[in-house]
Amino acid sequence: MLQSSLESQSCVDLAKRAVDIHLDHYGGKRLPYVCVSATGLRQRFVRLEGPDAGSELDVMDAGGGYASACLGAGHPDICKAAVHSLENDGYVTDEIASKVRSDLLISLFEEGGYWYDRFPASKYHVSGRNSGSEGVELALRLALETRWDARRMCWYNERRQRRLILAFEGAWHGWTSAGVSLLNRTYFRRGLVDELAGDPNSWQVVFLPFGESAILEEFFKNNKDNVLAVLVEPIQGDAGIVVPPKGFLRRMAELCRIHEVLLIADEVLTFAKTGDFFALQDDDPVPPTLPSLGRALDSGLAPFQWSSPGVSLTSVQSAESPRVIFVPLRVRSYRLASTAW
Repeated sequence: MLQSSLESQSCVDLAKRAVDIHLDHYGGKRLPYVCVSATGLRQRFVRLEGPDAGSELDVMDAGGGYASACLGAGHPDICKAAVHSLENDGYVTDEIASKVRSDLLISLFEEGGYWYDRFPASKYHVSGRNSGSEGVELALRLALETRWDARRMCWYNERRQRRLILAFEGAWHGWTSAGVSLLNRTYFRRGLVDELAGDPNSWQVVFLPFGESAILEEFFKNNKDNVLAVLVEPIQGDAGIVVPPKGFLRRMAELCRIHEVLLIADEVLTFAKTGDFFALQDDDPVPPTLPSLGRALDSGLAPFQWSSPGVSLTSVQSAESPRVIFVPLRVRSYRLASTAW
C-alpha cells in the first residue's frame, strides 16, 4: 500500500462526484476504489471510502483486461498498430473491400493460414459484428432462417417443426434480447421474453445441465426431429470457469451431426484463453457449424467480433456447404487483429 497524496484526494473527490451519475449495475455493492492510472498490468487504485479513504494501492490486473488483453496490457506492437491504423486505415464498412481486412482474412483462412486447418475458406465465410452479443444474435438469426424460404416466403416443410434451441444452465450469451432469452435466469428474462405467446412458429429455448452426457442423450432421443440448434460455451465463464467432462463436447457435436442440428459455438470468452485459439475440442478439434469469436481478437482496443455461418444454411450440415464465422465491422479492428495474430 502506498501513501495518500493531494493527487489521490483529488481523484477521490472526482470519483465521488461521478459515482451518482454512473448507473450502478451492482445493487450498491461496487468496489470502493478508483483506478487513477495503469502501466501494463500494474494499476494504481485509490480507496474511496472508510478510514483509509485516499490511500493508494498498486494492484495487478489478473483478469487480462476483462479477458481481452491476451498479449498483455499496452503491448508495444498493439500500440504501434493502433496508431498506424488511426493514421492510415480510415473507416470502411464491409460493404467495401479493404486491404487490411483482406490481409487478415487471407492470413487466417486460406491454405497455409493460421486457422486453415480449423476453418478453411472453402467451407466457412466470415461476418463482422460489433460485439459478442451481436455475433451470437446473428448466429441465431441465421439458424432460424434455415426454417424459412425467403424466396418463396414460406416455411420449409421439412424444418418448420424444428423450433427448439438447446442452451445450458449457467451459460452467458450476452445482453441483447436474443442473448437474454438464452439465460436460465429469471431476473434477466423478466419482461423481455414472452414465453406464453403461443406462436407455434416461434423458437422455444430448453435448458439442460452443462456437461451431463446422459441427460443430453435423453434429450436428443426424445426431441431429435424438433431441435434446430444447440448453443454452447465450450467452457462456461460466468458460471465459474466450468470445464465439461472429457468427451461431452465431441458427443454433443456427433448428436448434432446425426440429427442435422446446427451447432453454435460461443467462443467470445474462451477464444485464445486455453493454450489454443479455440476451446471447442476434446482430444481433437470439434467442428462447429457457427463459431462466434470475440473480445481478444483485437486485444480489447476496439469492438471486434467474428462469426462464421454458411452460404446455404438450409444444408449447412452437409460436407459441401460453406459455414460462417462472425467478426468485426471496423477496419481498425482488423489492423489490430492482424498484429495480434
